[in-house]
Amino acid sequence: MTLFDHLDELRKRVFVAVAAWLVASGVMFVFRFDVIEWLKRPLPDNMTLSYFSLL
Repeated sequence: MTLFDHLDELRKRVFVAVAAWLVASGVMFVFRFDVIEWLKRPLPDNMTLSYFSLL
């Protein structure tokens, strides 16, 4: 393979990775409150889940 073939393959793989990240972020944004509640469920009553929100 030539250098340009490698760069073309890299471009395709980066595009797929970014697209997968965007889809996963969109799904998690829709279900964000459900996921936080799911993470809190196994904690004992006297413990809280600490997390940061976006500014």
